[in-house]
Amino acid sequence: MPEFGGAVLDDTGVAISGATVDIYDINTSTPSRANTTTDASGLWGISHGTEGAFDVKVVNGSDVVWMRAKDKIQFTRLELLESAANLEALVVTRTEDVASLEVATFEANRPSPADDDLAYLSFKMSDSAGNQDEQARIGWSATTVASGGTQDGDLIISVLVNNSLTEIMRFDGSATQVSMDDSTKLTFGTSDDVTMNFNGTTFIINRLNQNFDASTTAQYIRYTMPTITDTVTAGSGTVTNVFRMIQYDQNTLDATNSSVTYNDAIMLNVNKPVGGSNVTITRPWAIWADGPINIDDSTDISTSDVNLAAFHVGGGVSVNKSMQVANSGTGILYVNDQDNNGMTVGLVIDQRTNTDDIVALQSSSSIDHGLVSQVETDVFFRIKKVNGGIGGVTLDGFAEDGALTSVLLLRSFGGTADTTKTTSGRALVEVGVAEHDDGDNLADITADGNVFGVRARVGAASVTRFMIDEDGDMFTVAVTDVTGSGNAATATAFDNEDDVALIRAFEIVRDGVGLVRDEFDDFVRYNESDLIRVGVLGAPTKDGGLWNVTQHMRLMNGAIWQQAKKIMVLEAKLAALPEGS
Repeated sequence: MPEFGGAVLDDTGVAISGATVDIYDINTSTPSRANTTTDASGLWGISHGTEGAFDVKVVNGSDVVWMRAKDKIQFTRLELLESAANLEALVVTRTEDVASLEVATFEANRPSPADDDLAYLSFKMSDSAGNQDEQARIGWSATTVASGGTQDGDLIISVLVNNSLTEIMRFDGSATQVSMDDSTKLTFGTSDDVTMNFNGTTFIINRLNQNFDASTTAQYIRYTMPTITDTVTAGSGTVTNVFRMIQYDQNTLDATNSSVTYNDAIMLNVNKPVGGSNVTITRPWAIWADGPINIDDSTDISTSDVNLAAFHVGGGVSVNKSMQVANSGTGILYVNDQDNNGMTVGLVIDQRTNTDDIVALQSSSSIDHGLVSQVETDVFFRIKKVNGGIGGVTLDGFAEDGALTSVLLLRSFGGTADTTKTTSGRALVEVGVAEHDDGDNLADITADGNVFGVRARVGAASVTRFMIDEDGDMFTVAVTDVTGSGNAATATAFDNEDDVALIRAFEIVRDGVGLVRDEFDDFVRYNESDLIRVGVLGAPTKDGGLWNVTQHMRLMNGAIWQQAKKIMVLEAKLAALPEGS
């Protein structure tokens, strides 16, 4: 906001009160943009909200004085003093509408200049005695002052160190570099001193010993980058160049003598931290990468010495985000192994003689099922061997004892379903079973061998509830559990029901294609609720009620027996009739 002010005095220096002061747009006399009058001391002031250049007009009776914004003036010395709160002593503004704008010029104009002359701006502060002490200096110099010569400029920053003005940084134009004195330290935060120096052979970054609050994260060296936007590649084109924030170029190690072997040749060597006095480290990581790590090397460790790998880790590896093994169509992630002839891209885990879990998927922030006799309480899926010495695989899903009706799902999406209903027919989801002879030859299933089964936890034991054998025969629980062992399920008979009528009621409720109603249907007293009651239907058909096939078979058995009884009664009655009746 532009600030205007001054004093109006007469020829004898006496203050003039009530003089009118107006400001106008430059080179105009109307309208007045703002105005005021002088006070008893002849003082006036105007704060105007619009940025710009303005002319000032002072009127006292017939006397008129203009102060033009385009006036130009020279001073031998200009000293600005301002004691008002929140008001700068100097504001320099240039409003020309150009992309590059020179706002102020500081020029050293020595009559007899020499190379490396220094010009500078001095920054001072008052001490307790009121002395103005120089605290810092920004200087500039030219390496040559010869007219027409090649000129290079330096920008120098100096500060007061132990009562001595000391150069700490120089922007060297002739060398196109930034130079610092070897005693200069870079300090981040309030006390994190970091020293950098080159000792003739090695560039060293060293952090001094430091005390820190263990509740916060202590970081020695950190590189941060802003968002980087590609403004060159048009449309959805592919960028062929590679952006690298830090790059270590490949070194070639030569030797003047023959047969020189380096046991270790390392581009980047990082040692893990170790606990000192009173310290225990639970996760002593040597490298933490909070993002993808890409390792590109032509050496295939499946056919070469594992020590030739581009990336070798002697301890554990913790990945917080993602890890990409390869994106060129080949790449295998090996765990405890280095060879698999049947894989081009994938994961290989060699469990060796271990018989516990080989894969465990966990969710520690949300799952706590408490089944710790099986797995850790946050595991929701695990894979392990059926038998530690023979093989086989077990897939287990785990969940809390909550409102979850499905725990382990096997689902299929896509494909085109086959409609063939023969032994050559295929299905979108299949279970394939075969034996083999340990000699790379498949073998037929043992006669009457069980190939598929469903087991459930019943009566404190895992028992089989459904089975299919190699002939395609299906078996389900048939007898009543009278022992309490859980090895059988309660079977149901319907001797107290009209089983034939229930079967007919089922057909009527289904209302299937081809159903023909007749007068005998009027004698069927059963309905859909009866079918649900006896367990043939799981729910009303309008709600998607399912057909209990095994219960229906029991009902059919009862219907056959009831019809057989009626036939036997009828036969007995016919046999009792007198001959010739």
